[in-house]
Order: sequence, then C-alpha cells, then structure tokens
Amino acid sequence: MQQGVNKIKDEIAVVTGDVLHSIETALSLNGLSDGSLKEWKRIVSGLSRGLHEGVLKVAVVGAIKSGKSTFVNALLGQDYLKRGAGVMTSIITRVRASSRLEAVLDLKGWDEVNEEIRSALVLFPFFDGASDVSSFDIRNENDRKKLAQSLESLERSQVIGKETLDSKIALLGAYMKGYERIKVLPAVESGSVYRLEGRERFAGHRDFAGDDSLAVYLRDLLIRVPVAGFLDDTTEIADCQGVDSINPRHLAMIQQYLLEANLIIYVISSRTGIRRADVSFLTLIRQMGFADTVLFVLNVDMQEHDGMADLLKIRDRVREELTLVTGEPKLFTFSSLYALYARLDKSLSEKEHRRFDLWRMDEEMTSFCDEEQKRLIDLLGQRLYRDRRTFLLKNHLTRLAGAAADLREWTAFNAKILSGSTEEARRTLESVKTLREKLDMRKQAIKDSLDGRAGKVKRILADDTDRLLDGRFGEISRDIHEFVDRYAVDLRTMIGDMEGTGFSALLYTLFQEFRESLERFIVEKVTPRLAVFIREEERKVEDMFLSIAEVYDGMVQDAHAHHLAILEKAGVEPADDSHQEPFSLRSFQRKTRPPAPSFLSTLQFGAEIRAGAILKLGMYRGLRFIRKLLKRPDANDDAGRDVLAALDAAMRRIKRETQVALVSTINGYKENLKYQHLNRFVDETAAEILDVMGDRFRVFSSDMSGLASLIDNARGEREEALDLLKALEQQTADVLERVRRVERRINSDGGVFQPS
Repeated sequence: MQQGVNKIKDEIAVVTGDVLHSIETALSLNGLSDGSLKEWKRIVSGLSRGLHEGVLKVAVVGAIKSGKSTFVNALLGQDYLKRGAGVMTSIITRVRASSRLEAVLDLKGWDEVNEEIRSALVLFPFFDGASDVSSFDIRNENDRKKLAQSLESLERSQVIGKETLDSKIALLGAYMKGYERIKVLPAVESGSVYRLEGRERFAGHRDFAGDDSLAVYLRDLLIRVPVAGFLDDTTEIADCQGVDSINPRHLAMIQQYLLEANLIIYVISSRTGIRRADVSFLTLIRQMGFADTVLFVLNVDMQEHDGMADLLKIRDRVREELTLVTGEPKLFTFSSLYALYARLDKSLSEKEHRRFDLWRMDEEMTSFCDEEQKRLIDLLGQRLYRDRRTFLLKNHLTRLAGAAADLREWTAFNAKILSGSTEEARRTLESVKTLREKLDMRKQAIKDSLDGRAGKVKRILADDTDRLLDGRFGEISRDIHEFVDRYAVDLRTMIGDMEGTGFSALLYTLFQEFRESLERFIVEKVTPRLAVFIREEERKVEDMFLSIAEVYDGMVQDAHAHHLAILEKAGVEPADDSHQEPFSLRSFQRKTRPPAPSFLSTLQFGAEIRAGAILKLGMYRGLRFIRKLLKRPDANDDAGRDVLAALDAAMRRIKRETQVALVSTINGYKENLKYQHLNRFVDETAAEILDVMGDRFRVFSSDMSGLASLIDNARGEREEALDLLKALEQQTADVLERVRRVERRINSDGGVFQPS
C-alpha cells in the first residue's frame, strides 16, 4: 500500500515539475509572457511545496504503563520506541517514515532551561530571595551547588511525598542530574536540533525518551524510520505522555497535539481496565469535540488472563464503561506485545522466545487477538487513506489540472491567433480585450468584497474573543478569577509538619499546591472551552466567506461561459471541464488552519509572585519569630496560631498577585489568539478563495498587447513564435492527460489507498 501511495506522490511531483517547466517555457516566449502565466507559476510552485508539507497526524494516548509505546512498535514492526518510559517524560515522541533511521532532537536552549528552573524555584526553600531565583543559571557552578544542597535538605524533610511538590522537585532534580551529559552538546547553546543518524546512534534517542534527566532538556523529539505497516511519509504517529501524569502541563501538551490530530487511538490496559484518570481524560476529549475521532485499543496482558472467558468478560465491562463516557466505542482487543513479538520473532531474546512460545499455546486467545488487530488495521487504513486521498493528493491534483488545462488553452488560443489572418486576429483580440476588462472589474469586485468581508469577520471575531477572554471581564477570565478567589486549603493540616520542614518549606508547599491546582483547572475546564470556541470561530469564518463566494460564483460561471465562447469562436477546443467544480471551501480547510496557541504555556508566575513582601513574611520575619516561639515550651499554642496567621497572610498575598498576573496573561493570550491564529485564518481563507475563483478565468485575465504586436511583426518572427506555441501546445496537452490519468486512478482508488 505504501508503495502505491508513494508512487502516486512521485508521479504527481514529476507532473507538477513538468507543468512548471511548461510555464517557464511559455514565459520565455518573446511578446507572449503575461501576468496570468506568472500567477500560475506562483500557484503551481506553492502546490509543489505543499505536496511535501501535508501530514496526517495520529495521536496514541492512554494512562502510564497502558502499553502505548509497545502498541506503536507493533504497528511499526520494530522495537523503535523505548518501552516502559519514565513517568516524568515531558515530551511527545513523533514518528514519521523515511528511507533511513534518524532521530531529530529539538533541544531547549539555556535561556529556556533556566526560565523553567526559575519558575520551579519561586518561593523555593533555602534560597535567600527573589534575586537568588531571578539570576539562577544552571551553567553557574555556585548556582548548581546551592540548588543541590537545597534539594538534599528538602529531601530530608517531611515535606517530600506530597504529589504536587514532588513534580517540581523531580523536575529540578532531573535538570541537575542531566546537566553534565547535556552541556557537551553544541545544540543546547542556541536551542537547536541534534541529529542521531544510523542504527547505532539512532538508539540513543531512547535515552532521551526514557530518562527524565535527559527528556527535560527536549522541546520536541521526532524519529524517522524505514516505511513499515500503515506508516508512510504523509502520516505521523505520536506516542504521547501518560494521561495520568501528575503534571498538568503534560496533559496540556497532549491536548495541544490533539487539536492538530486527524485520529486518536486510546490505549487501555486489560490488567487495570478503565481508571479514574481514563474517565477524566476521555471526558476532556468529549468536551473538546473529538469523541468521533477516537479508536480504542484494549491492550491484552496475556499473562493476566486464564482464558477467553476471562478476557471477554473484561472487554465487555470496558465497553460498557466507555459507552457511559463517550457513547458507543470502536473497541479493538488484542495484545500489542504479542503482535510485536510476532513481527520480531527471529530477533527475540531467549527469554522473550520462551514467553512468546507459551502464549502461542493458547490458540483461541492468539487467534482472537490476531483477528482484532487486523480489524483495527483495516479501519485505521480506511480512515487514514480516505483523508490522505482527499486532503493531501486529490485537492493538489484539482488545482494542478486547472493549471495544466488553462495552460493548454492559452497556448492553443495564441497559436490560433497567430496562424489566422491579421484582420481576424485583431477582431478576436478586441473581443478578448473587452472580456478582460469585464473580468478585471469582476475580479476587483470580488477582491473588494472579500477584503470588506475579511475586515467585518475580523471585527466579529475580535468581539467574540474579547467577550470570552478579556483579562478582567471575559467569560473565561471570570471563571479563572473565581477559581482563584474560591481556592482554599486547610492550613491546620500543615502545622504538624512544622518542626520537620520549617516555615519556608511549608510556604513552598502551599504555593506549589495552589499553582498546580490552578494549572489543572485550566487544563480540565479552560482548554476544552477554548478548543470548542476556536472551532466555532473557524466555522463562522468559513460560513461567512462561503456565503459571499456563492454570490460571486454565478458571476465567475458567467465569465467562464464567455471564456468558452471565445475559445470556440477561435476554433480552440476547450479542455475537459471536469476540474471546474462548484465552489467549496472543503478543498483547503486543512491547509488554511494555522496552529492555535496554547493557553497554559503562557501562564507564568513571574516577579510579582516572588515579591519581597511574601519572601520577607515567609522566609525572614516569620521563620525567625516562629523559631523563637518554638523555644518556649509553654508557647506551642501561640506558635501554632502565628504559623497559621503567617501562612494565611502569605496565601492571600499569593492569590492577589496571581489575580494581577492573570489579567496580563489572559490579555496576552487573547491578542495572540486574535492576530496569530484567527486573523491569519481569515486572511488565508480570503486569499485562497480569490485564487480558486480566479483560476476559472485566468487565461484571459491579463494584457495581450504582446500578442497584438507579434501579429504585426515580420512573418519570420511570427512563424517562429507559432512553431514554439504549437510545440508547447502538444507538450501541455500531454501533461494534462497525465494529470487526468492520475486523477482517475485516485478517484477510482484502484487499490492504491487500500491497506495491504
């Protein structure tokens, strides 16, 4: 199957190059080069680049240890991804097909690394104040030594074990542990890519994916592998972090990828079944409107089940539970590890062979798993190949066919004019001039209307976005501020840790629990609403432009009728008109969707949160005063009340400063969403509509004075131009026929897009 798709792509690339060559040849004809040819050159050049840019994305998600990496390896047919990767892995591993093994590691630069560390150090115990935090640089030996000592002191205290605090300590510890191995890589100096090529070096990417101390230094990880299974160079599969990660920013990364994904595969372990984390994340998927794009895999642990009756019982229970959360699920039950072993067979270790042979003895279960896996691959193939045909190839060919057809008509028309009598040629050119003037006016009218509509649409989108995201009064803003206002913690439960941890550690714990609660609220409540809002706004753009395009489509069709009449009168046979479909935005919906910004990535706890007033309260006055009180054996009650008062004052200050910071954060995200996503979507949609509608009358849309001057030239020059045009006419006719043949193959499928 991949060979069929890649062969089609290669054919399209060759034909696209031939169309460009024909346009270049036409542009070289003295006196005949015109604006329409240059427009076609621009459009076809864009098509040539776009043929290699379109990628369908498949996200593989699920809880930690559900078997996601093993599932991807089974699809690929090789043990490419590290299985059993760490809980704290902070990246998504993307996989694409290639002719060779290569891992592309996008490393964070030192500025980005230090900023993440400084964010985790806000109110960190044993640091002297805000200046200590804001100037921290992991490359500085004294800073590293101080952080190492602080982490060691904190590990000895009773505060370790609190989940929210553990994630920040683990992050800081991972950065410290990986520093010596990372600092030698030149790419980290500027934050650029580091490539691991060849089988031996390629294996090194597993250290980054499975070792938290290296993974934290990565911004992105892409591996390229020889084509296997359903994967080809138009498809990307992503192995995502566990949805039960305690770090809400990991969930935010997954959500961001889902916004761009065409398909989601959700993996559930048969050993654990549906867990609370699964329910929570699947609820998020449903709220974001992605439920219809999910395929479920119940990943069978062959060692956990006594037989088929036990497995079917678990499968039925999982299906019932999924139905309550997502509606009727598309569920497939098989063992990813067994499927991988079957692909690896001869390269398995002795221990793996013994396990594999034991599993094969249960013929009923293995046969069931084989059938279920095949069922998944078949459906996966139907989904992906349908989209690949529609969005990556068919639309490209539709535009290419239009260019080739118009180029053939252009050459045939010019050849007919030059081969006729001078008087007849002048009359025809006069008709073309009249039509061109009408077309220019109509095209300008369409452009003016589209520009006017674009301005109106942008104002509507801006009003919608302001209502939702104004920093103080927007709907989402009010919800976030209300969460901060209502956030409460029972401070009395923290007093028992006082002697073991100290006041500064308690304050840090208090702050971290608040921050992670706020981040989780944003992931669970805000991001789904933003995803729905963005899709609704995009649909609004499409509907508003479609309405105006439909009004002018009649005008374009009328112009095209005049176009055909002039060709017929000149004795030129029009090209097959099958590429002139009714106007639709579907042909470029995917192309004109710039990535939406991530809200959580903009949320920073900056200098305001590390303000000296909080630090003085928590780390200086409060700590010294409380220590004095604790030395008085009869003052324990007073000390407890003072600790509570100090923590309460700190919490109120933290919330106040957070409210202030949130206003600028939300407003910044709002402006980014408006100008970098929605407005770009409007501009690209308007430009594409103008291009698509302009395709229909491009042959007669430019000045033909060069042709008129050739008519009056000496016979020799005229005949030379005529010979070149006739040769080009045959060339473009041949190219058009090749385009049509590829189109027919794609439209009829011919087995090209069927999974093998």
